[in-house]
Amino acid sequence: MHLVELTDRSSSILMVQRARKNVFPFVNHLCRGTKHNQIAAAFEAYGQLGRVTIHHSTAISALSTMHEDICHVAEDRRVEMIILPFHKQWRGEGVEAIENLGHCWREVNQSVLKSAPCSVAVLIDRGFNCPSEQAAEATTRMPKRVCILFVGGPDDRVALKLGGRMAGQQLAHVTLVRFLQRDGNRSEKELDEHALAEFKRSDGSVQYKEKAVSNVAEELLRIGESREYDILVVGKGHLPSSMGLTGNNTESEELGAMGNILSSANLGIFPSTLVIQRRKETDENECTFSKMT
Repeated sequence: MHLVELTDRSSSILMVQRARKNVFPFVNHLCRGTKHNQIAAAFEAYGQLGRVTIHHSTAISALSTMHEDICHVAEDRRVEMIILPFHKQWRGEGVEAIENLGHCWREVNQSVLKSAPCSVAVLIDRGFNCPSEQAAEATTRMPKRVCILFVGGPDDRVALKLGGRMAGQQLAHVTLVRFLQRDGNRSEKELDEHALAEFKRSDGSVQYKEKAVSNVAEELLRIGESREYDILVVGKGHLPSSMGLTGNNTESEELGAMGNILSSANLGIFPSTLVIQRRKETDENECTFSKMT
């Protein structure tokens, strides 16, 4: 779903006409230069893999109401997960390479997280750890190294379900890193164990690691700086104080504690990160990820 900010009637009509003429749906002004064509081609190629059906759509609306369009489409199509781009975009390494799209786009994400009829993920996109000249070939041919960082709780269990889906794909090598807790709610732990057992039965090969660490933040930084993975998947949920994260790094509330650490620009984090929030009212067994937008 391409999000286009409505600025004035004439410009919006021209954008729609241009999109129809070029067949591919257009993207908004956030995608400059050749990036528009790259996104369109990426969707087309992804759909031709054979196991995914792509439905293109475009939302033209004011930023103040854009979340309503997103949630309406998600509800109408019975979407299981919405994936949103983080309001900061990386164009390279270092603080100077970050483009902040502005507070208004951040508010769009926050409104979707509050109103969505399904699970929501925020994507911190740093690319796939490839040199620019190798990026195109790497993106289409090389398996992506995916790491699910699991502490426990409803959001992490949804991340686990998504990881199980990824494990069944030829172009994904999935690793699960579980941080062991000394405390926690007994019923939540039982749900965690059930979800972990389901994940281990996923189609495809998965690597499973357990880590007993006193400070999760330090281990997150080690993993993020190591270049071992192309994308990290984490839950947004609150973490127990015994794991050394509560109350720290809360610059972006929509990312949660772990997501905030992994979104830091000055800590040498290399992988892209997907931060998942589970829909509170949804029964966990109903999350099948049959559709995403």
